Amino acid sequence: MADVELGPTGATRRFPAFYAIRFAGSFAPHLSAAFEGMAIERQGELTMVSGVVVDQAHLQGLIQQLTILGLDLVDVRRLDRSET
Repeated sequence: MADVELGPTGATRRFPAFYAIRFAGSFAPHLSAAFEGMAIERQGELTMVSGVVVDQAHLQGLIQQLTILGLDLVDVRRLDRSET
């Protein structure tokens, strides 16, 4: 069963969901283990990590990994099925 959470606007968000997280620059391939199970794609000056996020804790953990690695977060997007 998917998790349901009340967002700041009152809208519900369901997990699992497909997310795209972009950050400035890139990192060494051996650091990709920090994003196990996610796709990593270079987009010009940015890098995108994307894949299924199982719950809010998983999403926060991915963002925390960027901080630990010293990477600058650009954006986080929950994608509709039509965008995946």
